[in-house]
Amino acid sequence: MALNKPENPKFMPTPSLPKLVITNIQVQPITCGGKTTVSVTLNNYGGITGVGTLKIYVDGNLAVTVGTEVDPYTPVTETVKLSVQSGTHTFKAEVENPTGSSSKTLTTTLHSDWDCDGLLDEQENSYGTNPYNKDTDGDGIIDSQDMNPLGNYTVTVYILRARALEDVDSATVGHNAADMSLKVTVNGQTKTLFLTDNKDDSDKNNKPLVSGSNLIDYLNKYAIAKATFDVPDDKETVPITFNLYDRDDDGKIDEMDVSPGPGYEANIYYNLKTGTWSGDDYPGDEWEYYGYGHLSGCGDGSCGIGPRNPDKDVKVYSKYQSILEKNGIKGEILSVHSSTKASEVRWGSRRNQILIENPRKVMVVQILLPNGTVKNVTLVNTYGARTIKLSPIKLPAKPDVAEGGLMPVNVSAEALTEAGQVKLSKTVVTYSSSDYPDGEIWFVIVPNDPDLIPFWREVELNKELKEKGISWRFDPSDKLWDDESMDYDGDGVPNAVEQLIGKDPAKKDILGISLKVSTEWPLSDEDKKNLLYGIRKASDFVYDYTDGYAMITSVQIWDDKRHWKDADVRVNSSSANFYDWGSDNWPQTTTVGGYWIRRDAGIPDKFKAKVSIEMPREFASPLRNMDHLGEYIQECILSCPIYQLEACVLSKFATDKVKIGSADYGRAIAHELGHYVFILGDEYIDWKGRKYYVYDLFDIHDMSNPLEMIFKSDAWWFYTNNVPPHSIMNNAHRYSEVSWVTDYERFESMLKKRFREGWMDHLTDQWGDPYNYKEYSNSVRHEAAWNTLYKVLTLWEGIIWVEDPDRKGIAVGFNKKISNNIEIKIKDVDSYIPKTGPYTGVGYFMEVIWG
Repeated sequence: MALNKPENPKFMPTPSLPKLVITNIQVQPITCGGKTTVSVTLNNYGGITGVGTLKIYVDGNLAVTVGTEVDPYTPVTETVKLSVQSGTHTFKAEVENPTGSSSKTLTTTLHSDWDCDGLLDEQENSYGTNPYNKDTDGDGIIDSQDMNPLGNYTVTVYILRARALEDVDSATVGHNAADMSLKVTVNGQTKTLFLTDNKDDSDKNNKPLVSGSNLIDYLNKYAIAKATFDVPDDKETVPITFNLYDRDDDGKIDEMDVSPGPGYEANIYYNLKTGTWSGDDYPGDEWEYYGYGHLSGCGDGSCGIGPRNPDKDVKVYSKYQSILEKNGIKGEILSVHSSTKASEVRWGSRRNQILIENPRKVMVVQILLPNGTVKNVTLVNTYGARTIKLSPIKLPAKPDVAEGGLMPVNVSAEALTEAGQVKLSKTVVTYSSSDYPDGEIWFVIVPNDPDLIPFWREVELNKELKEKGISWRFDPSDKLWDDESMDYDGDGVPNAVEQLIGKDPAKKDILGISLKVSTEWPLSDEDKKNLLYGIRKASDFVYDYTDGYAMITSVQIWDDKRHWKDADVRVNSSSANFYDWGSDNWPQTTTVGGYWIRRDAGIPDKFKAKVSIEMPREFASPLRNMDHLGEYIQECILSCPIYQLEACVLSKFATDKVKIGSADYGRAIAHELGHYVFILGDEYIDWKGRKYYVYDLFDIHDMSNPLEMIFKSDAWWFYTNNVPPHSIMNNAHRYSEVSWVTDYERFESMLKKRFREGWMDHLTDQWGDPYNYKEYSNSVRHEAAWNTLYKVLTLWEGIIWVEDPDRKGIAVGFNKKISNNIEIKIKDVDSYIPKTGPYTGVGYFMEVIWG
């Protein structure tokens, strides 16, 4: 076997010499402690390992020399730290070896973070933190990771209002919100707040006399309870839980449902960076629930009212009313009486009797029917109960579903209680619900920041302002200026107010209305409280019917007719009676769109003298009093002999008045602001000037049976069937939204059925041409209220008519272009359905200036 000869070295390939090349140079743009990091990447494109010398120059000066060794085609990165001041510098890296050299240059700008806490010195100087101390407040958390780098972080939970939405006090007639308590747990710390003494923001309570723009002062005066909690500075979010309870007369504690979702307790997560919260309540939640800063057990649908039911309001007894409506009983609940614990309920005839053992709850509900009569209905909650024939009731599979309850007329009904047999009303409705009693709370959470906006939120807002080209800047240190009362985005709402109600202080997402008010008489302190309460409630209602896009942000008030000509709202000392409806004594707006006329410097002052909202000190509202008819009947039954009953009821109907210290007064102001600010027309009147609710009542000639004729009248039909638009511009005491397109389609359909070919004569002035109602002009007279409202909030162009002071009865038209440019999240206003809320308590944040 032949042996292989070894290869001749003479013919072996010679490896190539090393070739070192600098492929990249990187410089850390932030210096830490006056030093920056420079990284140089080298590669060797030769055949053997190369050894060389790497030199780095800064602005032409040699800064460092290091040796390097690079294997063939194996990149190596050399990293060094250099002492360099902030500013623009040129870095040059050069490598030399026996076979040659290579270099690369980079010019860059360096910024200083002297204390190495992740924040630039320039940032810390503007934020108010110490650029030479990574832990400014000394709490062991470096500034960039500290939720409040200037001090300890605490949050205060303010409870502004609380109420029960159904009967929760056993053996108590009517709604009683006293004896409620609230457990608030923040990051594991629990505090109990007692909400007693009827402090539920009713018409008679909680009316402090406030002034100025200090929001903390407002909150401390308005809040019915508050609690402050220490929170960890190194966590971005903390959990918060709300548990609402009510103590019954027998001492039993009932937990109430304040969760909009499953369960009864509400859980939110407070973001310490942004100062907002999420979970069961969050900014913009009116699309699914009822508004920011508001928790309601009705949010899960248990009250029969969803977030897109604009013709309904969440109110006391909403759940029971929905159950009755599902069983064909329509009307307004006047009171609810909960029976003491019943072991059984039975009703029916001897041959056909129903027995329910251990019902969950038994109540007698007093309801005002559409025909004006008052009826008692027994409600029986059969959840978990045992039903015994003769006529069995099938329990529903799902809770909160009415069972198509039984409503016998000529039968007896009774409950067996610890006190013995108790007679019940003959009409019995059964339902099944496992829910806790529903309640709701209004609240706000405030950080211990002087301007109520968290440190890091102000930092982010400054970025937004810069992007929008707005020159204003927030001061996170709160030492240089007052960010709280300023309005950097120019929408008319102060920065801190926008923060607390879930809006963006750097975005025009809400219209702020500023009003001047003058009264004809000198105001006492009690008058001031009452007037302020009415205006505060008006702000809540405006926020509601604009779906969160407008509120009253400030009000300046004079009395004794001072600055009368300058006032947007003039409160006369007169008292308007029932027969004054439509007269000069009645609440009215002299100029539709007058708010914008008053603020136009180009319009002569003489045209502004009569531009205002005119309000009487008190007035008797026919529409509001119709809704209170059942109460008048009930009061008269208790106080008058039967032969005086009719006279008593009529007297109360004619003399019961809306006064400045009531929520109804606020509704009336909100209605007039619909004219004055949002250029809306009345919707209780047709285009011929006839009021729907007195249409033909004065044309009844056959008085042989006037009551029967009234019940057959068009006016009665309009009222009892809720025919006119379901709008605050129709009935401010029944509705809380403005009209929308699909509601007008309902209105139009009902008119066609009633009046046939003459239906067009009964349209509202605002609706306009029925044959062309989808094509809107800029005139208020040819579109639904929401379409006009949308334009006023964004861009409205048209003519506003003002009476000529030199020619009585003659109006002068002024062309106006109103550019509010509010950012509205509505894609198609023609198909838009207003929200049920939002029920955010914006009235608590209104600035008050006493003249």
